[in-house]
Amino acid sequence: MSRRAIVTAGVMLGIFLSAIEATVVGTALPSIIASLEGIELYGWVVTAYLVTSTVSVPVWGRLSDLHGRRPPYLVGIAIFLAGSALAGAAHTMPHLILCRALQGLGSGAIMPIGFTMVGDIYDLSERARIQGWLSSVWGLSSVAGPLVGGFITEKLSWRWVFYLNVPPGLLAALLITLAWREPREPSHGKLRVLPVLLLTTSLALVLVAVGMKETLDGWLLAAAGATGAGLMALFVVFERRSDVPLLDLALFRYPMFRAVALGGPFSGIAMFAAITFAPLYIQGVLGETPTEAGKILAYLFVLWMTGSIVSPRLAVKVGFRPVAVVGGICVVLGYALLARVGLDTPYRQIAASMVVIGIGMGLTAAPLLIGVQSSVEHRERGSATALTQFSRSLGGVLGVAVIQSVLAGGIAKTIESSAAREHLSAERVAELHKEVNVIVREPAKVPEADRVLLRGGLADSLASAFTIALVSGVAFLVSTFLVPRQIKVVKIGEITHEAA
Repeated sequence: MSRRAIVTAGVMLGIFLSAIEATVVGTALPSIIASLEGIELYGWVVTAYLVTSTVSVPVWGRLSDLHGRRPPYLVGIAIFLAGSALAGAAHTMPHLILCRALQGLGSGAIMPIGFTMVGDIYDLSERARIQGWLSSVWGLSSVAGPLVGGFITEKLSWRWVFYLNVPPGLLAALLITLAWREPREPSHGKLRVLPVLLLTTSLALVLVAVGMKETLDGWLLAAAGATGAGLMALFVVFERRSDVPLLDLALFRYPMFRAVALGGPFSGIAMFAAITFAPLYIQGVLGETPTEAGKILAYLFVLWMTGSIVSPRLAVKVGFRPVAVVGGICVVLGYALLARVGLDTPYRQIAASMVVIGIGMGLTAAPLLIGVQSSVEHRERGSATALTQFSRSLGGVLGVAVIQSVLAGGIAKTIESSAAREHLSAERVAELHKEVNVIVREPAKVPEADRVLLRGGLADSLASAFTIALVSGVAFLVSTFLVPRQIKVVKIGEITHEAA
């Protein structure tokens, strides 16, 4: 077996690891909040992971350009597996959120560096074929994740969904350790710590201001937002003066990278909104089991997988822009269906929306990444791949924070309206807030009248949340028209040619 095949197998296992993590946790979240309580922190189990993975992605990508792919990749896997083991042992929501943050720190290395490795050892035509293999692994694990996650959550415990990460992670690390050799000498340089701290702190403060407006005082929110914006301005100043910038803004000279980076935040919101909040609708509003919540994600990932297998080769033949535009249209249509959910919305409508969104994501994610990797120089490929993912993850982080805020505010408004209408006591209001956690996992334990009230409030809140994702989908569609009709492809061995 060639070294290239072994490296590809290691990257595939890393993709399997990331895909299983995203989908298994999404299915288990309703059960987690029922066990540990704290539906007000529901979105932060996802957001903590996204914050650290988002901030760390450009760091890992830049390090892989400066010092080689293998060292940061192996360190990232080690951190991710440590976070997974600790998350499985968590006994409070804050503890779980901290462990998820550690997971995210490590996961920031796995996907971008893995895809960069593939970009290093395959040329454009080969990349389209290999991308189909990678997408198959990603899609199959994504489909299996919700089903396995739902089954394990019901039959064993949600804790095991975190422990599932360990075996494939160890094997992926072993394969890369044995087989990877740098195709050329990495460049040398050193990242400064200050820009990393500025970016991390500024993004965290902005997220606090966006995602916790329902629980913090107004002056604290204003202070967090203003401080975050100020630190981000300082970060930009330092970046412009740095010889080795953390975010290489020179990449924006490439039209393909520019289009994908600008559209990335909006596609991230669309992606994470469906994965994170659709299972909550299935269990919290429709009263279905975790297994059924897993099935609803399976609809999305099956079509995502199918589209990802077909779309790279299609983009090479007919052009990247037409494929991306059709994908963007599908995302918009899918969220147009989700934004209309209500208390009586049938399961089949949610399933249909997930199918269409899955097709849209499958037609855009893989081809656009291949286009970016193929249009930049080798010495920039790690940063370009990482920043492509960074832009999408950034949108996901902010989107989940905003949607969580809308969700929490909508539920609180429903309870407050009921309290004012029926003159409920403070004790009764507190009881309703507690029942929100129970209705997700054990609806039979909630009185029927309360169940109808809370499910109605949850449905209305989720409809507002999906409307935010719809607007983001429209913005993403607009960005696909910026994708160039032709890109200048840089191949291995300094070979270049023009591709549609």
